[in-house]
Amino acid sequence: MTGDVHSVTATGGCDPAGGKHCAVCADEALPAVVVSVDLPGGTAEVRAGSLAQTVALDLVDGVMVGSHVLVHLGFVITCLEDA
Repeated sequence: MTGDVHSVTATGGCDPAGGKHCAVCADEALPAVVVSVDLPGGTAEVRAGSLAQTVALDLVDGVMVGSHVLVHLGFVITCLEDA
């Protein structure tokens, strides 16, 4: 990798010509809100702005609809406290 800045496209791919960082290239966690939870499946659907993603709950307990979380590489890595 040459240090290029990549961005995530609407389909989830990485676009080196974009202006935003993607989680893989920039090692960023993105804040999101949980909109549904599938406890038996160990997943949740989250929204960050207009983007929606199904993410794994393997690393965090107590995630509920309405929880504010950080998502990294398809996993919820922490719940954020309400301000």
